Amino acid sequence: MMHPAWTLAFTLLGASAFAQDPGRSYQSSGFELAFTQPLLDYKGTDAGGVVRFAPVVQAQHVMNFDLGDHFGVFAGASVNNIGFIYDDPDGVTRYKFRTYNLGIPLGIKLGRMNGGLLFAGYAIEWPLNYREKKFQYGDKIERFTSWFSDRAEDPQQAVLLGFQSGQGVCLKVKYYFTNFHDQSFSEMEAGALSMPYAGFNANILYLSVGFALFQDHYTGYRI
Repeated sequence: MMHPAWTLAFTLLGASAFAQDPGRSYQSSGFELAFTQPLLDYKGTDAGGVVRFAPVVQAQHVMNFDLGDHFGVFAGASVNNIGFIYDDPDGVTRYKFRTYNLGIPLGIKLGRMNGGLLFAGYAIEWPLNYREKKFQYGDKIERFTSWFSDRAEDPQQAVLLGFQSGQGVCLKVKYYFTNFHDQSFSEMEAGALSMPYAGFNANILYLSVGFALFQDHYTGYRI
């Protein structure tokens, strides 16, 4: 069965290729800052999730195919900082998890193509770098980073919905329906096999504010 990402990609490209009005294509780039919130289910409770703000500019480059004045499709590449904070019910321990992901967003645009518009789509992302920190009583007691770690689910998939104003300000919400961690991950700890993420269900809700994601740099924006 074809992966949903490729199915959507071929659908969007097909719409662009066979539209009666071929429209126009152009590239654009945008940056955003994001807040993330984990939707948890761990040991029978949804408690412990903490909103995380990553003061890291996240980048996205987009190829736009405008099929008319009010409809278009897009495909691109992105680099995202995704993660969450979890407070253990013991009231003592806090964990911070994050990955840097390389992603491919695909979607549609509705509205004025270089004005105010709505957009929706799908993203598939591959974790490149994983980091985990552990705190007790506010002090950091453990930290490690690894490339292409087996700890994170790979790939991660999400759906997205957003609005971009005529001035270029962009608000976007993204929901990762893939679990953040690979629950089957195992390691040796104190001479015994451990599965630290077994039963740890965490889906990320991502809210960002950015600018100029779909801006045609030749014509700019109009209200």
